[in-house]
Parts: sequence; C-alpha cells; structure tokens
Amino acid sequence: MQDWITSESRKVHQRKLNKTLRNINNNIEKDNLWRGRFIVRQVGGQWNSYGSPNEHYYWVQIVMIDKKTGTFRVFADEDNAIMFGSRYFWSINNFIVEDCKVWENEGREELYEKDKSQYTDWKVEIKGTWNPDIKIINPNGKVIEGKRVY
Repeated sequence: MQDWITSESRKVHQRKLNKTLRNINNNIEKDNLWRGRFIVRQVGGQWNSYGSPNEHYYWVQIVMIDKKTGTFRVFADEDNAIMFGSRYFWSINNFIVEDCKVWENEGREELYEKDKSQYTDWKVEIKGTWNPDIKIINPNGKVIEGKRVY
C-alpha cells in the first residue's frame, strides 16, 4: 500500500506542489531571522507515464534563491517524494548552511541585528529552467545577478 495520494491528473500534483512551496515561502517570509531572504520556486516540470496506464510521474525542477547574495541552486525530483514538504525543509536548510554558508560568512551578530533588512519587497526574475538566468532587484533598483552553486 502506498502512503501518498496518487492521481492521474497532473493538475492535482501541481496544486499540491504549489501549496507546499507557498507554505515554505510564507514561513521564511514571517521568520524573524530570515525575513523573506530565501525563496523557493518551481522553474519547470515534466509529466510522464510509465508502464501501466496508472503509473504517472511528475518530475519538477526547483530553484532555491538567496536574495541577498544572488546565490541559487537548481535541483530536480519526483513530486511524490517531496509533496509533503519535509524534503524541502532539509533541502532549504542545506542550501542556507552548506551552499550559501550564511553562518560562516556573516556571523551570528550580523544575522541577529535588530535593524536588519526586510527582503519581502525584493523582486526575483527567473528565465529558463535547467540553467536559469536569475536577477534579484532590491527596492532601491540595484540588480544582483544570480550565482549558481552545484
């Protein structure tokens, strides 16, 4: 017996994924430490049928972005493994700690500063899927070019 809900509709899987990503982004936006500094977006997806008519897979490409530095990471996975959000939690945690090295580069004092920037007004432009071109625009109009980590 499978422990996830299956559907033959791509739209059902897309809605679940949208809800998961929206929850993650809302939680990061409301977080007292990060204040919307990080964002998770879907940049692509592919719906496939394999084997029997009831076997469907929805592969998605997700990008995680640090608005302050422009650092981003793209990864792909099957939505059944991630639709409940727990895998995204660990992925965004690893992105912050290991890829962006936030704790190493900025230090505790700078991160917990009281007059810290709010990143919710920053705009993110994404073009492309596997090798996206990402630009972050802060409220002052300064453009930060994305830097991909692998």
